[in-house]
Amino acid sequence: MDANKNINKETMMTHLEKQSTRNFVDFIWDDWFMSLKLIYVYQSEMANLTLQTIEYQKEVWTQITENTMKIEQEINKFFEDIKNDYQNNTKSPGGEQAARVFEEWNQLLNEFFKRIQLLTATPAMASLTTVNKSQEQMEASFKSLIEQQKKIREVKNKGEPLCVPGREVFSVDIL
Repeated sequence: MDANKNINKETMMTHLEKQSTRNFVDFIWDDWFMSLKLIYVYQSEMANLTLQTIEYQKEVWTQITENTMKIEQEINKFFEDIKNDYQNNTKSPGGEQAARVFEEWNQLLNEFFKRIQLLTATPAMASLTTVNKSQEQMEASFKSLIEQQKKIREVKNKGEPLCVPGREVFSVDIL
């Protein structure tokens, strides 16, 4: 009878040790799997925040471009007004020689205004165009990357589940 008690105790202890080990492994596995799910949720949230940030940047650059174009138009109008005022103020009955001097000064003034416009407006517009194109390319790249990640997750989630003895857990992409 003592031998049966010892065998039952040993069997019981072995069973408890296996159960305890299994509970510990299940706990670790569940914790790991929940961490992967949390990473997936954070990844999705970061993708959404990135897209929102890109949209906001796009709006800001569009506004900057519009404002720069308005400033350029105002500068052009200002120079045109100065030119007209100059022409109106310098017209005098002075004969042919005064008309030639006036035309020379008028041409010099026109050249001056054109150069100022080239020095100020052209580089600014070229820079804004470059930034806007870069912004569009970055947006397209991020959207493409996010779509690729979604497709990879869909394919993996449709695939075979990961099998662990006594447990079945589906694969989760952490990218």
